[in-house]
Amino acid sequence: MNKNTIKKAVMTTLALSLMLQPIISEVKANAAAVTQPAVTATQNEKYNVTLHKLISEKDIELKNTGKELKDLQGAVPYNKAKYGEISFNVYKLTKPASGYKEESPQAVADIVEKLGTTKPSKHSKKRNVKEEYGVQEVSSQVVDENGNVKFELEKGDYVIIEKSNSNTKQKAKPMFISLPMTNTEGKGFEKDIHLYPKNKVQAISFTLKKVQSEKGKTDNPLTNSPLEGATFNLYKGERGKGIKVGGDLKTNSEGKITVNDLEVGEYYFVETASANNKLISKYCLNDDNNGLGFGVTKEGDVRILRKDINDTRSIALIQLTDGGQKYNNIPLVNYEKPELKKQIVGAVAGKTLSYDAGEVIPFELTTYIPNDIKDYDHFKLSDTPNKSLKVDTKSIKVKLAKKEGEYVDLDEEELTVGKDYTLTTEGLTNGKAFEIALKLSPELAGKFAGRDVVVQYNASIDESVDLNATLSNNAGIDYDNGTHPKENPGEGGDGDKDNHVDVDSYGKRFVKKDAGLWGTTLLGEGGLKDAHFRLEKENKGNWEIVERFKDVVSKEDGSFEIKGLKEGKYRLVETKAPEGFRLPDGDDAITEFTLDANSKDANNAAVNIKNSKDTPLPVTGLDAMGYTVVATVGLLGVAVVTKKKKEVNA
Repeated sequence: MNKNTIKKAVMTTLALSLMLQPIISEVKANAAAVTQPAVTATQNEKYNVTLHKLISEKDIELKNTGKELKDLQGAVPYNKAKYGEISFNVYKLTKPASGYKEESPQAVADIVEKLGTTKPSKHSKKRNVKEEYGVQEVSSQVVDENGNVKFELEKGDYVIIEKSNSNTKQKAKPMFISLPMTNTEGKGFEKDIHLYPKNKVQAISFTLKKVQSEKGKTDNPLTNSPLEGATFNLYKGERGKGIKVGGDLKTNSEGKITVNDLEVGEYYFVETASANNKLISKYCLNDDNNGLGFGVTKEGDVRILRKDINDTRSIALIQLTDGGQKYNNIPLVNYEKPELKKQIVGAVAGKTLSYDAGEVIPFELTTYIPNDIKDYDHFKLSDTPNKSLKVDTKSIKVKLAKKEGEYVDLDEEELTVGKDYTLTTEGLTNGKAFEIALKLSPELAGKFAGRDVVVQYNASIDESVDLNATLSNNAGIDYDNGTHPKENPGEGGDGDKDNHVDVDSYGKRFVKKDAGLWGTTLLGEGGLKDAHFRLEKENKGNWEIVERFKDVVSKEDGSFEIKGLKEGKYRLVETKAPEGFRLPDGDDAITEFTLDANSKDANNAAVNIKNSKDTPLPVTGLDAMGYTVVATVGLLGVAVVTKKKKEVNA
């Protein structure tokens, strides 16, 4: 080897030696500059690394220096009670730093988080970062109530990764830290290091959607129209035992309610008032059966609460803030409130009909059976007629209308008493004539749901009816959809809800009287008994005898009445005069009158019908003179009385 070669080798060695001198390494821990001091740290020396977890609603930049920071730029310590539990995992990189392929400490941290915590499968084409960098998990801890967590670490390179995302909008970036870290004076190492991972948070919220069942349509939370105006309260805690949070909440035009700033724990909604004539479901009450429960987990996730996999009470439709949806089918649909329509078959709506006593009145009750009938404890229909209305219980028929339409088809399926329903006609209270209770086995409930039930029966007016009467016939519907409406007013069904139809019955009172001397009422006006009449009714221009009143006889005081009649034009024909009185001739024997709503008299004033005495036989001589004197004296008496009245009035 010549001198030049030796000289070049020496120079090259010297240059390499200078190039490989230790330089101050800049190691960043999430933007924290780390400089190695001239002093040497021992391998087993421990360093306290405290993470101060922060949250902020806006983007901020905090420079990690290893020192405690005074100005947090509006960020606040993480509240795990509100946002959920999070943890940090510490991974040590056991391979030499010279083997890191990434260009910066942050790039190393990112690739370790993405690929370095697990080993790829045998046939995977992914990088084996875990092997390349010798990634080993050395510690994992959950932040405390103040968002802090403390690690005791030895000399080496580490990546710290936030493992639980909670419900924050973004989690903290992974951090690369090389220990020991030099102090700010560059003369030693920091024994206590403070780092500030931060998250941009989004408050935990929950959206509830309420929809309504629609007659003639299949219930589907996805397609049913929203229910606006339903009122809810939010409770925190175990279902039925929770504490109310905030005030009343009402669904908007989309049927939605959104609650914000939720903390970790269990919640449930309680519906306090429905809308649009819909009922509250038994799954929406403040009890253990409530199906509107959800929870915020310690990880900050929102979960529907179920007691077990078969718990069908869970929320029918929820929408989380990320747009995710979960569906069941029960609690969030509000179903129709059972209502009853009562009518007389063939009657014109709004018009009160009148009937003759004994005439058949065909009544009909119709009610729509809601789709949630399977949840009902009972469903009953009843009839409470006026005491003068007599129901023919043997005429009762119960039918089921077509499911496809809303109109009753009377030729549809007739239900069977004892099999499909029970019929009670005796031992009822409050004047009920009958009570029908649908049988609600699962099979029958499915058969009834979404269909009209029609009850048909006949009644008639009793002959003992009052003279002029409006008779009310009340139909009743008694149900319990599980909300026990009579015990919990305002939280469900109405209990008994009546619907009624009125019928009119007409009549008139008469008095048969003595017409008096020569029809002047002189010595007359007394009631006459045993006058006979027959009643006739006009029918298309002809007069027909009313069979019930073909022979009406005046009483001792001359009074008599006819009643239990429908409206129309009538006439009384006198057929036999009282003893000693003359039967009127022609039209004088007929009294015409009209019975209708305008003829009603609250006092039921009587109409007077007068009869004259028979004409006396001819008389002669002194008898005639006597009669004449008596008559003359009588007339003079009348004249004197009349004159005195005129003088008094003059």
